[in-house]
Amino acid sequence: FGVFTDVSVEIFGSIPDDPKAIPDTGRMIKARDVNRDGRLDIFIAANWKSRSRLLVWDENNLDTQFQLTEVSGEQLPQDDHSIGDAEFGDVDGDGDLDLVLSEWGEIPVNLEISEGGRTLVWINDGDGHFTDETLARMPDINLRWSWDVELVDIDNDYDLDVLAACFTCADGGRLYRNNGDGTFTDITVGKLPQFKYGV
Repeated sequence: FGVFTDVSVEIFGSIPDDPKAIPDTGRMIKARDVNRDGRLDIFIAANWKSRSRLLVWDENNLDTQFQLTEVSGEQLPQDDHSIGDAEFGDVDGDGDLDLVLSEWGEIPVNLEISEGGRTLVWINDGDGHFTDETLARMPDINLRWSWDVELVDIDNDYDLDVLAACFTCADGGRLYRNNGDGTFTDITVGKLPQFKYGV
C-alpha cells in the first residue's frame, strides 16, 4: 500500500481549526484540467451562499513541486451560490471543459417553501476563465434542492445533455437536451419518468 503524507497546509495554506470559521466551505471538490496545460486543477463548489474556488497549477513550479495558485477572483463568476452538485464537460463543442452546476437558491429553514435555483451553465474560454451564461443557455426552471447533475449524451447526437435531480420537486427532476451549441431545451415531459420527491 502507498504511504500518504498530509501536505494540505503547504498546498492550500493554513485554515482555522474551527470549520465554522471558514467562510467559503464547499460541498464538493473536482479535479480537472480547466486550462488545457495537461495538469489537474482543483474546483471547490460553493456552499451556503458563498463563492466557489478555483486553484490551478503554479506556473513557476510546473516541473518541481505540486503547488496550487488561487485564481477564483480572476477566473470564476463572482456571485454567491449554494451549489448542490457540479459537473465538468464540453457542452458547447469547443474542446474545453465547461461547468454545469445545480443551484439551491435561497436557503430557507423549511425545505418545502424553498423556491430552489436554476441549473447553471458556466462557459470556459479555453484558458480556464469561466463566464456565467445561464440566462442565454438554460431554461428558466427552478429546482428545489438539486443534489445531483449529470452530463450524458442521451440522444446519440455527440453532444452532452443535462440530467438534473430534484429532491423536493413534486414532478421530479429535469432532462435538458443540448441543441448542439451549448444551449438547452427542457424535454422532460414524455422522456423522463417523473418520481415525486427524490429524483
